[in-house]
Amino acid sequence: MNFKFEIDKPLSSRNSLEHDKLNRKSYVENITKLLHENEQPGLVISIEGEWGSGKSSLLAMIEETLHRDKQCHIVNYNPWSIGNKEALLMSFFEQIANTIDITDASKEVQRVSKELRSYAGIFDVMKFIPGAEPWASLLKGLITTASDSLTAVAEYKEKNLEQTKRSLEEALNKLSRPIVVFIDDVDRLFPNEIYEIIRIIKTIGQLPNISYIIAWDAKYIAESLNNIGIPSSTSYIDKITQIRMPVPYLSFRCKKDLILDELNRLPMQAYEEHFSNQEKRLHQLFLYGLIDCLENVRDIKKVINYFGHIEPIFRGEITYPDILAMATIITKAPPVYDLLRTHTRLFVGYTSHEFAYDESEDFKQRDGRLWESTYYQTKNSDSIKKLVNALFPHTKKGNDRISLTPLIPGEGHIGQSDKIHTFLQFISDENSNTKIARKYLNSRETRETITTKVTEIDSEDFIDQITKRIISLPNNAMPEDIEDMIISTTRLADIQPFSNLRNKAGFRLMIHENIETFVAEALSKCSSDKRGDIISKIIQDPESISVSYIIISNSVYESIRHGRVLIKNPSTLEKYKKIWVKNTIEAAKNENFFNISAIERILNDLPDIDSQACKTIIKNIKTWDQNLDNFAMTFFGGSQDSYKGEFYTYNDTSQAKLEAYTDI
Repeated sequence: MNFKFEIDKPLSSRNSLEHDKLNRKSYVENITKLLHENEQPGLVISIEGEWGSGKSSLLAMIEETLHRDKQCHIVNYNPWSIGNKEALLMSFFEQIANTIDITDASKEVQRVSKELRSYAGIFDVMKFIPGAEPWASLLKGLITTASDSLTAVAEYKEKNLEQTKRSLEEALNKLSRPIVVFIDDVDRLFPNEIYEIIRIIKTIGQLPNISYIIAWDAKYIAESLNNIGIPSSTSYIDKITQIRMPVPYLSFRCKKDLILDELNRLPMQAYEEHFSNQEKRLHQLFLYGLIDCLENVRDIKKVINYFGHIEPIFRGEITYPDILAMATIITKAPPVYDLLRTHTRLFVGYTSHEFAYDESEDFKQRDGRLWESTYYQTKNSDSIKKLVNALFPHTKKGNDRISLTPLIPGEGHIGQSDKIHTFLQFISDENSNTKIARKYLNSRETRETITTKVTEIDSEDFIDQITKRIISLPNNAMPEDIEDMIISTTRLADIQPFSNLRNKAGFRLMIHENIETFVAEALSKCSSDKRGDIISKIIQDPESISVSYIIISNSVYESIRHGRVLIKNPSTLEKYKKIWVKNTIEAAKNENFFNISAIERILNDLPDIDSQACKTIIKNIKTWDQNLDNFAMTFFGGSQDSYKGEFYTYNDTSQAKLEAYTDI
């Protein structure tokens, strides 16, 4: 079974009571009881909550309950679908009239329908009458859209507004069943449209036998009214609503049950015992912030949908409760996730391949301000911080470092350095280089084919991706064919598009150094015996000239270049130098010799490594380049300057080295 994504949509009034998972039946029954017992005209009940809190689902449950009772006419009005502020009032009356027309053909209902249309139509006349009530100007130009209203205006042109209103009230009072109007999505409107809807409700709110249930985010409504200059906006809302009903709070237990229910959408493979104590870990994270970060049903569905997308990527590498927690942080706290990506050391400390940074008090204060500004941008920051501390004990301060959710080796906790680097690398799996890099490391048979898909512009990033992947893997998770993988990678330095890689300024990039970093990181995961065998095979490989050179050069020039020393035994180093020189001499017979990525440095250092080999190199080059043009351009070139660009030089040092190659 594959994971099924679910679109976040409210319950339907056809079966909302059956699918209620939040135990809100008593809340609904309380509201329907208020409606049935109400004897006052124009009762307005507001269902109030933030986006995603379940307001529309509550409306559906109330509507379904009223349908079952069959004691009222139900009208659904959605002002957001109108799309025209000037049409709101006419559409409001038309919706009521059309709905009761369809549901009840009795004379009393048909009369109400007619009077409603007449009442709407007379507004077009009243807007021209001096001294007419202010609400008469709500509508402008609406009558031209409704032929019934034109007829009504003609029929009632002799009447004044009060007469028309009385006729409507008489018709409404004779209704055997009252009308309940449901108004949803008000908080999707623009501020001026919100004000218009409130004016409509206030204007006609005293009509008998009509009640209103409005669903909105009261905070957003108040802010919208403030934005258009309405003073005391909260009091303004109180004037039109008789009963304000907040959406019921989701308890910890309720959210926990919802999450567990949503997790049932995952395939069974996700729950296999990849790591010990998975269920214990899940409930620990529930307690330490995860559930409190999720405020409503919409939050839960969004997080579970994202979790279902990324869980298969890390299955067996990271315990699933930690993947769920990371899905929560990514969804609910993007600034925190951005900080994790850019400043990973703040979460897990320094890793083996990183340099230690300044640990002065100033530096620590800068880090503190970074944390503070990040949490400031995050809603529900206390819960997010609690969850971050649970996942990454390194983020705790002082005595708080004693963690109730410790990182236990072998349990797949994401707070371990190798796990978070794995996560950060592959969470952006949409990146084609990431996908190619992963396949490259895992597939020996297709490795050569895979590299043909890497373009020149992506080649440096590709090497960076496979290096990060190697760093993130624990020692016991390295590819079985690690030797073949390393040799295949060292060869990339001397083939296109990698070997002639240049930056935007046109300067050659030392891709062989990037690849040597990959080799060093991969070797660090191997036993010392295995490490020695692989280094030997790299040096002996005639297709790994550049990386072999870097390995030897870092050992020869250790005190000058501070490179990574992979060959520490002097006699072994001498042996490997001879093998590498032999391979380099042989490579000089090939016209691709000057495409080797480290060619400039090789020609510059070879006189120091083995001066006797230099003249043989020249001899072999002459077999295909008699004038030595390629040699001259490479030997004297390679210098780079941000002002001059790439240029050629000749000095005393150049002359001494050149004499090793040819007589001057």
